[in-house]
Amino acid sequence: LARERALEHAKDEIARVVAHQYGRGCHLQRVYGLALIDEIFLNLLINQISIGIADQFFKRDTIHESYFLSSYQANILSAGAESQRWHVDTALPSPLPQWPVRLNYNILLDDFTSMNGSTKLVPGSHHLNTNIAEREVFSAIAEKSALQIEASRGSVICWDGRLWHKSDSNKSDKSRAALLACFSSSVLNLSVFKSFFEKIELLSFSKYFFIPSCINTFAILLTVLDSLLAKIVSCSHIDSGSTT
Repeated sequence: LARERALEHAKDEIARVVAHQYGRGCHLQRVYGLALIDEIFLNLLINQISIGIADQFFKRDTIHESYFLSSYQANILSAGAESQRWHVDTALPSPLPQWPVRLNYNILLDDFTSMNGSTKLVPGSHHLNTNIAEREVFSAIAEKSALQIEASRGSVICWDGRLWHKSDSNKSDKSRAALLACFSSSVLNLSVFKSFFEKIELLSFSKYFFIPSCINTFAILLTVLDSLLAKIVSCSHIDSGSTT
């Protein structure tokens, strides 16, 4: 049913000339905002399994939420779709943070095979902390080291957003669909940065800060501050407990 709904929404967006299609011949299509489009997609994503995985993946010492759902979309590769470029799922420049940035949570609506454009990935590449899109030579290395996913419809596949990956070309005569969700570390939520600047009264000087290029530094700073705050609160609880 989820596959049918995803394809219906894709066709509807094409008919309304609002579809996000790309690649040669526009054989690849994304349907964004699934959480707001149809309840069936939300029910597939929000459950004890997905939340349990995300809780463990982003686990850190904090009194705040450690992650948020940053995107949820359908990815449809029509017959003849070309291969994607190698990439990581973050716009941060190298070196990437050594802590988890994003978690990819993919729900397969079709069998993933080498014929229909299943995802290729390079095991262990998330430890390199390198954005593969920055240098072409990395793509050549990835092609020689890649593994291709083969899994049945209904499977869920998760990986670190820093992992080098791409969808392969769809050489079959049918479309291949999947639901792609990304959970992101809460320190990458730009609203956090805005709140941070407001609280320390630096908002009037924001023109001197170029957040996109410095987001890695600020994210690390906020992580440190967040951990310190958690420890202070923890200590205050201990102190208050000892006086009663």
